[in-house]
Amino acid sequence: MLGDMRGGESEAHLRLKQRAVAWALEAGYTAIADEVRLPRSPYRVDIVAARFKDGTAEIAVFECKQARSDLLKDSATEKRTRAKLEQLHERRVAWEKQLAIHRPDLRAGETLFPEFDRYDFSDLRHEGFKAICAEMTRLKSRLYGKTKFAKLVRWRVAHTFHIVAVGGICTAAEVPEGWGLLVESGEKLEQLRLPVRIDCGDPAGALAAIARAGTRRLMKELHINLQPREALSDPEGLSRIK
Repeated sequence: MLGDMRGGESEAHLRLKQRAVAWALEAGYTAIADEVRLPRSPYRVDIVAARFKDGTAEIAVFECKQARSDLLKDSATEKRTRAKLEQLHERRVAWEKQLAIHRPDLRAGETLFPEFDRYDFSDLRHEGFKAICAEMTRLKSRLYGKTKFAKLVRWRVAHTFHIVAVGGICTAAEVPEGWGLLVESGEKLEQLRLPVRIDCGDPAGALAAIARAGTRRLMKELHINLQPREALSDPEGLSRIK
């Protein structure tokens, strides 16, 4: 059962937050906060999560979207752009599957199973694949414009970025460049698109501290009983975050 709506926040949006927090906990993030204003930006994001290894923090941002109007700007060419994106996305996925077979050295090695791992194609010299990616970037820019999505990635305020959406409002092909897509499936989230992992400098430490401070409060407010695999608060650990 969800808690009361806060500050006019809808039940659907609050439910997506709950799903995002549960997903982050399952993924090993042990510090989580909501409504966090990001350093060096004018933006607040719905959820920020951090996980820690060898004194290093990895930061993830989650933006929850309950309606298509929250995601896309108005555009007279939206229908045509979406159709073209779907075609390009199918071609891109086909290329990525083939490249994963022929270039296992590009695997990030973040999971035990190749089918669930992320591959880094950013430095790959393949003209056909790069042309598809470039065209998708151009079309997504037409859909999203100079929005929060593009700016957060460009400013490198986190390592990964995720859209958390109600089913049917966004396809994997439409996801803003660099972002992953998590869609409601029953009471959980299904990952339809992996995010691109980017380098994150100074903001990582600040975001990790903000996330740690809000973890216990958020668990209580969203009525989540799952417990992370590590301690939720470790003040001394903050001094070791890189």
